[in-house]
Amino acid sequence: MDPVTDFLDALGFDKEAAEDRSKLRQHEVSLWQNWKDNGKKPDDLKPLLNSIRPFIYSEANKWARQRDVPPAAIRAEFTNHAVKALETYDPNRAAMNTYLGHQMRRAHRFATTYQNPARIPETRTYSIQPLKDAQARLTDTLGRPPSVMELADELKWSPKKIETLQKEIKVALPVSQFVSDPMTSTPSRQNEVLRLLRYDLSAEENAVFEYLYGFGGKPKLSPGAIATKLNMSAPKVSRIKKAIADKYEAYSK
Repeated sequence: MDPVTDFLDALGFDKEAAEDRSKLRQHEVSLWQNWKDNGKKPDDLKPLLNSIRPFIYSEANKWARQRDVPPAAIRAEFTNHAVKALETYDPNRAAMNTYLGHQMRRAHRFATTYQNPARIPETRTYSIQPLKDAQARLTDTLGRPPSVMELADELKWSPKKIETLQKEIKVALPVSQFVSDPMTSTPSRQNEVLRLLRYDLSAEENAVFEYLYGFGGKPKLSPGAIATKLNMSAPKVSRIKKAIADKYEAYSK
């Protein structure tokens, strides 16, 4: 018999399984390349996400027992960071899982932040006043509360930083705050769609979107209440809601 094969067998090495994993990794790189070459369309991202989701969830599940954060919220956070990592991935420099795993370490901060929901890290306390000033400034300019994306443009911050800080400002809220947050209480696939969708929305669509889904720290409101809150006509809110629904369908197919 082949001594090399005997040695690998003794180590529990399954050659066929290793070959299957290698083919899967090559397939995922092919899916990534197709997504990149075709303009990073949602329809091309979907099969890639479906393929790498088990790896994403295996990393997220290491934190899923964090009692202060629902598992769905943690999985959604890890998925969000994985999608961002795909934007900068280079197959010539690292294996996809290696790169995604490294980039998803940033999601650890989400879990550790909410171990104690009443704690805001000192490094972010200096961002509270600039955020409040920008909110007031944009509210005066727009005649309505600004969306997360509008605040991100104004402050030159990432939307994630603003969302995180808005949640942390609610320092006295109990952990039950997550129950009413659609980003954590809805199925994980819908979470992914909602997180991706906002990047394709206009400023007005984002403003309606945040109240429609209770996103970015905003309360979930009816279309009529949204019209009042944003100083829009009811028909306009209905048109924007329909536009958001159409874009949502494009992502979720």
